[in-house]
Amino acid sequence: MEVKNFDIIVVGGGLVGLVFALDLARKKPKFQIAIIDAKAPIILDDNVLDSRVYAISPHNVNYLENISAWPIDQSRIGTIDKMDVYGDAGGNIVFNKLDNNQFYLAKTIESNLLQKNILFAISDLDNVSFIYDELQKIEYIAENKIKLIGANGQYISYLIVGADGTNSFVRNQLDFTLNQIDYMSHGIVANFTCEKPHNNTARQWFNAGSILAYLPLPQNKISIVWANNHYKEIMGMDQTIFEGLVAKVGNHTLGGLKLITQCESFPLKMNLLEKTFTKNIVLIGDAAHTIHPLAGQGVNLGFCDAKNLVDTLCSVEKYHIADTTTLSTYDKKRLIAVKKIQLTCHSLNRLFAIDNQVIKHIRNFGLNMVNNVPFIKRFLASNV
Repeated sequence: MEVKNFDIIVVGGGLVGLVFALDLARKKPKFQIAIIDAKAPIILDDNVLDSRVYAISPHNVNYLENISAWPIDQSRIGTIDKMDVYGDAGGNIVFNKLDNNQFYLAKTIESNLLQKNILFAISDLDNVSFIYDELQKIEYIAENKIKLIGANGQYISYLIVGADGTNSFVRNQLDFTLNQIDYMSHGIVANFTCEKPHNNTARQWFNAGSILAYLPLPQNKISIVWANNHYKEIMGMDQTIFEGLVAKVGNHTLGGLKLITQCESFPLKMNLLEKTFTKNIVLIGDAAHTIHPLAGQGVNLGFCDAKNLVDTLCSVEKYHIADTTTLSTYDKKRLIAVKKIQLTCHSLNRLFAIDNQVIKHIRNFGLNMVNNVPFIKRFLASNV
């Protein structure tokens, strides 16, 4: 069986793993980096709209632009200038790009489009290799190195970066302590054309057992993310009934809606780790943490992981990249930021899940109160 040696191996070829590899490879051209995934990515045709859409924060848009990962062509990228959040009993809070003196609140982009652009940027680099193999085992070996054993080969490096998603092979093979909260619901995603203009406004409705978000896309389209306890019933609906229901829950704000992509769903769980590394293995992105999607911060946290880990590794000599001190520095910084967002999202979800009239009045009163306190709104807009 063939054995290949690298300085760093990234397990997982999703957005976060690709961004980490691209950034590090550009800053450390002498590092030999491998990206290992079970199979090659599926790239959609240019005329196909991806139902998986992310809202990328201004900070991360700047980061992706700086490493040549952000598309130059803006025709498929949407802009969020304003966000309207509605409670279930008259509560309302509005976030505006001017609240934090920003040019926009977020940019919306299809997952496949962003992935294609990152892959194109990586293709210009000589120090990144792609390997497609089914990994089976992880072994620690001499000289502080680690070996990944796959069906077709063996791969050795100083440091393994697990970026292989929620059901991480890397995490599950090792002694990471995972605490998980299962929300017993799914997130439903799909894209629509709108009868009325969305005016670059994102909208979100909180109801007991349901949180629906509209994210604006170009050409008066929207993407929805709908956390719902009745996902099985919804996923089995006739298309016309589904379109009418999504419009109804959104108070017909955008008039009639027409489904233009397949409807997909994914289970909602919050994963919490006590630490993101063990020996010379570190986790980033969904392999390290997941959160409720109500604030759209999952991939943003992952990109911040990638940037912070690259910065940490670039601050030490090559032979120290897998040292406990190095990885501990990264771990302490990221866990604080991640847990703050996890707590915020979890608390909001739990608050609006309580079906009690008194609590309903209090939470909606709270939304209206915060809407009238500018410095609190600025804090929330910069953290969620």
